[in-house]
Amino acid sequence: MITDAEYYYYQLNHKKVIAIDFDNTICLDEWPYVGPIINDAIIVLKELKRNGHRLILYTQRSKSYPICCPELEKYQNLYTHFNNYNEYYDAYRVDILTDAIKVCNEHGIVFDDINQNHLWESNTQDDSRKLFADYFIDDHNVGMKYNIVTNKFGEQCKVCDWKFIDEWFVNEGLYKNKVL
Repeated sequence: MITDAEYYYYQLNHKKVIAIDFDNTICLDEWPYVGPIINDAIIVLKELKRNGHRLILYTQRSKSYPICCPELEKYQNLYTHFNNYNEYYDAYRVDILTDAIKVCNEHGIVFDDINQNHLWESNTQDDSRKLFADYFIDDHNVGMKYNIVTNKFGEQCKVCDWKFIDEWFVNEGLYKNKVL
């Protein structure tokens, strides 16, 4: 009989863990709001899931993001009071993650984890803060090809080129044929 850790290592040799950013990667950056979804991202992510790979949403967004700028003060969401217990300051926090997860789910993308790899951590007792993944997809990756798109605020955004990513994953053997 094999242990959970041995089974996990076996899976790692056959399936990959892919960590994906959200803004300018899965959707157009209209932070703190959720911008329009990038349809090519959804197509590639569905193909990865169909081929058994694990997807992790890896984003700066959180359920307890500190309100640190005017954009967040205007954000229409539930604010929660935060007290650091040493009486130096009180801050308010806002959930800017839940809407991102919801829009992905609505487009058929359900992540295996959000901002961490629970399966890896539980099977290896790894307590490092670095996320274990085989690939990271982010608009800030060195060497990432991207397209320039204008968001609703008139800002120029570098958006991941999913045709490039699709070709990369085919060449890496994550699935057989390009989907874009």
